Amino acid sequence: MNITGDMSNAVIFYSSQHGTEFNSSRGNLSLGVKVTSKFKITKEDMMSDFAEFAAWHAIMVRPHLNGFNGYDAVRYIFKDKVKAQDLTATSEKGDS
Repeated sequence: MNITGDMSNAVIFYSSQHGTEFNSSRGNLSLGVKVTSKFKITKEDMMSDFAEFAAWHAIMVRPHLNGFNGYDAVRYIFKDKVKAQDLTATSEKGDS
């Protein structure tokens, strides 16, 4: 990826190791990130993909932004087989 100048308004796309795709119409992620997985994926692999995307964005895109609200402000929009409720943490009996 050859990056020059401000990427705040740039369209970004990232495909992770497990096939999860992350798309945003703005490099600063202010309009959210669409998350798509074409395959059935475990919660652990999905969380690994999120970490991979965040690391890629932090290294490759964030240094080229003119302002960034932080990763805690990013809204993720789940598409296809990925559903937000499938990724919520569940507690089993005996866990503390």
